[in-house]
Amino acid sequence: GARLFGIGGDDNVAGNSLYAYIAFPTGSGSDWAFYELGNIIAYTVLSSSAGRVDLDIEEITSINEQTGELFSGHRKVIVSWTPGTDGAVPTNVTITPAQ
Repeated sequence: GARLFGIGGDDNVAGNSLYAYIAFPTGSGSDWAFYELGNIIAYTVLSSSAGRVDLDIEEITSINEQTGELFSGHRKVIVSWTPGTDGAVPTNVTITPAQ
């Protein structure tokens, strides 16, 4: 029941514009528990399975201070969680580097 989504924004320091989150239904109506994944440019889901989603994340890697030019790069991460007791929302979400 996990959902990935992003909210557009503006980070003048980092140059990224998407606040990415993963959300889990709480089981009580329309309430959700949210965990921030980061402030990025974009993400692509590479694969998913129970308790895990693998992402390719594009983000700003550096800024030329003189020209303001932004340079971006990609990195792969594993977002994982263990559901709480009786299907409750996870108590934590971990993000680890992937190969």
